Amino acid sequence: LLTLAINERLARHEQVVLLINRRGFASHVFCQACGHVVRCKNCSVTLTLHKHSTSYAENAPLSGHLACHHCGFRCALKEDCPSCHSPFLKESGLGTQKVEEEVLKRHPAARVVRLDSDVAARKGAYEAVLNQFTEGNADILIGTQMVAKGLDIPRVTLVGVLTADAAFKLPDYRSTERGFQLLAQVAGRAGRG
Repeated sequence: LLTLAINERLARHEQVVLLINRRGFASHVFCQACGHVVRCKNCSVTLTLHKHSTSYAENAPLSGHLACHHCGFRCALKEDCPSCHSPFLKESGLGTQKVEEEVLKRHPAARVVRLDSDVAARKGAYEAVLNQFTEGNADILIGTQMVAKGLDIPRVTLVGVLTADAAFKLPDYRSTERGFQLLAQVAGRAGRG
């Protein structure tokens, strides 16, 4: 349904914002042989897979690095499971990089930009991406919560939220309220023109 709505907007030369409030490529990496999930050595949360380039080959072996979004720990992605040493590591979950890959597969003619803290960490990149999108030089903006606030772009007529319910299931008693606020903020980006 979202793919059809995006196709309609692209045909009318309108713009789309897609929100996925998780950066990286996949939320975790696990071993298909023994079930081991790769975790941070400092805080025991699952490490997020980040790919190094935006050229994603289908069925390619995993590549990139693993990062903890809580303490900042990083390590190289190994080819074998750290627990049983089998070569059956697989990524799971969704992040902005994976959404970008899927959007490019489904809409190859679309001009797609991504905005998350990984992109914004490069000097001047935040402003450059926003200017590119605001000036109409990109059709689809994929981003984390930083695309939910303050954007007033008249040609944005569709906002898609991926895994919207994830915000309501965080282990924080305020997660429902924060999730609703994020959804309300990002919904306000569409139809402003």
